[in-house]
Amino acid sequence: EEWAERGHTLFRHGVYRQAVHCFERAVMPREKDIAHAYGLRQRAFLLPDASKIRAVTFVQAAEMFIQCAMASSSDVEGTAFYRLAGGCFTECSRHQQAGDVFLTAKEYTLSAQAYRKADMFDTAIHVLKQYPVAPCVADRIIAVTRLHYFLTLSEERAVE
Repeated sequence: EEWAERGHTLFRHGVYRQAVHCFERAVMPREKDIAHAYGLRQRAFLLPDASKIRAVTFVQAAEMFIQCAMASSSDVEGTAFYRLAGGCFTECSRHQQAGDVFLTAKEYTLSAQAYRKADMFDTAIHVLKQYPVAPCVADRIIAVTRLHYFLTLSEERAVE
């Protein structure tokens, strides 16, 4: 019980690596995985922006958050982990993966934006048509999509 209490204290203070160790000693695999995901994310933010290791670490954090979401028994907690995973994918410019995860998290505006950044215009428009998206974001995505199709000589698609 001391290990668990110490792990929770360290986690609350953002000392994730040591929290992982405590949760491991307390035989709390769920908490250990959550602390590990947060630790990866924290480490990634500390690395230089253009660093390949930063991108790899964000991907690892995103994958760990997805595992935490899938193992979660609470919809609210699972959604929060999917949202964190989407944020990690966004940070390393994995926009398609971010769009997929944000869609799972029911973050439709963020999903549509991520798909647009991935140049997945049809998918972004599909999200706009199927789910509630902030009107100002929807208008921008529609405008950018029309421009894209006009510039690529897909006039009939631009009119849609």
